[in-house]
Amino acid sequence: MGARLPARLPAPRRRRRAPGRTPRARRHRDGVRAGAPGGRRAPRHARRPRARARRRPPQHLAGRAGLGGRGRARRRRRRGRGRDRGAGIVYARTHRHAEALADALTDAGRPPLVYHAGLARRVREDAQDRFLRGDADLVVATSAFGMGVDRPDVRFVLHAGPPTSLDALYQEVGRAGRDGDDALAVLFYRPDDFGLNHYLRSGGGSRPATLRAVLTAVRKSPGTREDLAERSGVSARSLSRALGALVAVGAVEEHDGVLAPTRTDGRPPSVEAVVKAVAAEREHAQAMDRSRVELVRSYADTSDCRRRMLLELLGEDHPQRCGRCDACDAGTSVDVDEAPLRAGQAVEHREWGAGTVSVVEAERVTVLFDERGYVTLDTTIALDAELLVPVEE
Repeated sequence: MGARLPARLPAPRRRRRAPGRTPRARRHRDGVRAGAPGGRRAPRHARRPRARARRRPPQHLAGRAGLGGRGRARRRRRRGRGRDRGAGIVYARTHRHAEALADALTDAGRPPLVYHAGLARRVREDAQDRFLRGDADLVVATSAFGMGVDRPDVRFVLHAGPPTSLDALYQEVGRAGRDGDDALAVLFYRPDDFGLNHYLRSGGGSRPATLRAVLTAVRKSPGTREDLAERSGVSARSLSRALGALVAVGAVEEHDGVLAPTRTDGRPPSVEAVVKAVAAEREHAQAMDRSRVELVRSYADTSDCRRRMLLELLGEDHPQRCGRCDACDAGTSVDVDEAPLRAGQAVEHREWGAGTVSVVEAERVTVLFDERGYVTLDTTIALDAELLVPVEE
């Protein structure tokens, strides 16, 4: 986006290496850095930070577009060297991506821990424990690195590509600056990165033949999952996915571990009608997922206040600029106290029906529609052409 980043953030003092301690200069292929320290004083983040009364958020939010391949890796390495003395998390998009970033950082002299679901459980737990204890200050991880991660002195969180939803971004950014000191959260992305997000969120649905086999078995005779798997000839995993889809459309119900056709007053719908209903439900879910991916794109491309966009998506009215993002630094964000729409307001679209305002920006509004998902519209055009009409309360 071209907006400048703030000057180097204050960071905790570097610990002196204990006598005989092995330099942290290598990383094992299993994701754990060589040179685990022995006995020493408590890590700096374990010593309680001084309480500070401040109203402004500690994280400075930013987005960086247009770099690809080695150029993007070089900028991440330079930015990491600028904050060598602070703990940080780099979020990768896939297992392979995490390993590649870890290798690049190791080559640049900043070997990290690695955490992703492709590693053995023991390796993952060891990496997380070392990071939380302060034995290591840098970790490259996928979104699997999350629950239970509460280290106060994380000075930066870098996303090496857009996450699949703004909810995930908000949670991961929130792991920086928990001690109240300044921290940095940067999203690096290229326009074609969002194609992978669409793929990652698309998932896999049950095949029509699997749905037919499972529903026929249930209607023939109710049973447990094990019984239905044997009678339908479907694997346990495929059976679970198919049953979830059938329950979602109201064709099957479960009581005390026994699955049976949903009770109806009249004749139940045909098997083919149920299969079509599952397909329609899946299409709707995919439309919602696509809209969530596009909402991340809107966040990445916005020239308005980033924190307002995040908070309003989560249901909090936030008309003022945060003063702690690259858009506010560049002067492109504005207060929207007098905006014609507000977050949480009910609206009606001429084509897409009822919706709820999620995010209000200076010139755009993002609305969540029941059938279409999140849609970003030009506020002036949508209101003047009466495409979007506020609902009177």
